[in-house]
Amino acid sequence: MSNYPIWLLDDGTEDPPWPTFGFKLVEPDKRQLKGPLWNPITNPVGYFKAIAGTLMDGHDNYHISKSRGNFDRTIGIPTVVNIQGAEKEIRTTDFDITPAESEALYNNGEESARRFIQGWDFEKWKSTYRKLR
Repeated sequence: MSNYPIWLLDDGTEDPPWPTFGFKLVEPDKRQLKGPLWNPITNPVGYFKAIAGTLMDGHDNYHISKSRGNFDRTIGIPTVVNIQGAEKEIRTTDFDITPAESEALYNNGEESARRFIQGWDFEKWKSTYRKLR
């Protein structure tokens, strides 16, 4: 099970006619410990949801980094946005973001995609991850 099944959109050949890109929200620095969320685990259901979320994120991060080129075709979208001079991190479970936060997150994605496409080399990617040697 994965929250990031980019491989499902591939054609499965060694010489795909088009690239498949993925977009993934990325935290600012996964190496830093974060403080507890304002909604701590208070019951067994919350505990199991937290475990499932951790397992899913861990599985996806492992699969993206160890798979056949998925990391190299993933556009990371920073989740930190600047709203009126203040930085705020948008989490994937923040369903009540404001229109300004939504637009700032969209702009992060657009800028990330623009930078990614400027450096993308489909032929190099295919020769590294798809073609037989």
